[in-house]
Amino acid sequence: MQHTYLLEPGRWVASGVHIDALGTPRPLSGATDVLHDSEGWCVSGFLPLDELAELAGRNSCHIAPLSGGESETQWRAETILGRLTGILLLVKDSILSTGQSEDGAYVVSEWLQRIDADRYVNRGILLRRGERQFSWAVELERSA
Repeated sequence: MQHTYLLEPGRWVASGVHIDALGTPRPLSGATDVLHDSEGWCVSGFLPLDELAELAGRNSCHIAPLSGGESETQWRAETILGRLTGILLLVKDSILSTGQSEDGAYVVSEWLQRIDADRYVNRGILLRRGERQFSWAVELERSA
């Protein structure tokens, strides 16, 4: 499986829903840029969450590049919740990722499935001390 998201530089537009801890869905849209340079890979994006301004923000995730047929790597992210670190794994048509905050209070898990070279679906959840804070269901489409 040749993944294009993360493994190739580009801009991806996201649209879907953000679901709060009470199960209330709200529209979610934004964009993510995947950059490759001499320091590694960087995913930087902005996802405005409409009525949830306190959660909106720019996030930056740094990924150790995969090479030579590797399927697993480490990542770290600077987010509105502080620094998160985790693992990313390629499994056939999917990219799986899980991580946590430095103090262990927050845990994030997400799944991306390749639909075709220019489209992925993404599902994820953020927990705080074992309780769901929010989840999301989005589609990513490559725009450049």
